[in-house]
Amino acid sequence: MWHYVLTFIDIWYLQLTMIVNESLRLYPPTIATIRRAKADVELGAFKIPCGTELLIPILAVHHDQATWGSDATEFNPGRFSNGVSRAALRPFAFIPFGLGARTCVGQNLALLQTKLTLAIMLTRFTFKLAPTYRHAPTVLMLLYPQYGAPIIFQPIATATATTTTTTSDCSWSWVMRACLCRSSVYWFEFRDQNPELKTKKKKKNIYIYIYIYIYIYICMD
Repeated sequence: MWHYVLTFIDIWYLQLTMIVNESLRLYPPTIATIRRAKADVELGAFKIPCGTELLIPILAVHHDQATWGSDATEFNPGRFSNGVSRAALRPFAFIPFGLGARTCVGQNLALLQTKLTLAIMLTRFTFKLAPTYRHAPTVLMLLYPQYGAPIIFQPIATATATTTTTTSDCSWSWVMRACLCRSSVYWFEFRDQNPELKTKKKKKNIYIYIYIYIYIYICMD
């Protein structure tokens, strides 16, 4: 029987993933998507003729209390502690990038960039919302803050290389490496399950990951 012991880096990576997922649940970039039925189909008591276009309200699905619980409107990354499929009552309730054959092709790269950016920021800054911030999400093609998101950044003191600061920097540096390595593994597993991607995007994606890997080491110096 094979056992895997979680390391410090695994824990940080999981926490970062949970925070990103919960942010995407509350504020998905795309609030809805449209799908067209290719054949006559029955969904429960509804009969949907071939050619019918269905609007899937991603934002409403992500805030449905019957699916996510009474705290559906609250920020609670812990709901993703057991993975995406177990975060809600239904395994496919989390759809910020769509679902199925039409899932956003840039999903893995977008998540990778987000985690790397957060890891780099946390290595160098502490930050908080500015007093002028007004919470007013609005939609113009995509979901975005109507009045912007002013943030106050405070550089982390590096003049005196204390033990605490050094440990923190080292930890987040390894988190950045973990983000890259694990996301790369996820991508190649996904590619292997979809043979059509091997010939079309294999070389392009290798270049993308090489570029990001170099970028990480530049940022960590």
